[in-house]
Amino acid sequence: MSLNPSHDGTLYQSAVSELANGVGEFLFSGETSNEELRRAVLAFDVASAIPAGATITSATLTLTLNKT
Repeated sequence: MSLNPSHDGTLYQSAVSELANGVGEFLFSGETSNEELRRAVLAFDVASAIPAGATITSATLTLTLNKT
């Protein structure tokens, strides 16, 4: 079974503010050249996709890197 995120976004931390972007085309994660942090967040609606009483024995997250 494959699940796509039900929600995703990027948290932006900088010296002047903290922002979030949930409508952008890409997710960002890591540290910028100005030492500002970017954190990608993903949410999966597992409860609606997995039958009641089922046991999940493993999970894999696959991401694609577009740019460094």
